[in-house]
Amino acid sequence: MAYIDALNNAVIYAGGLIIYASLLIRAGFNSSAIANITFRSQNTIYSICKRLYKKNFDQDVASSEWENLIRSIY
Repeated sequence: MAYIDALNNAVIYAGGLIIYASLLIRAGFNSSAIANITFRSQNTIYSICKRLYKKNFDQDVASSEWENLIRSIY
């Protein structure tokens, strides 16, 4: 039972990290600042951005494309 609870918490936290990263990008923070704020590596933030772009547009691009998209939203 404890394993399932831990897994559920990890999934919820990962979803939260995706939202936090996108909100911080929109607020103007760069990847290294987001990594410091969230206590993650810069590669983790890059991976999140690449994965989100791939999931939404089915294209493998640099993480900066997701950052540019998020920053362009009014």
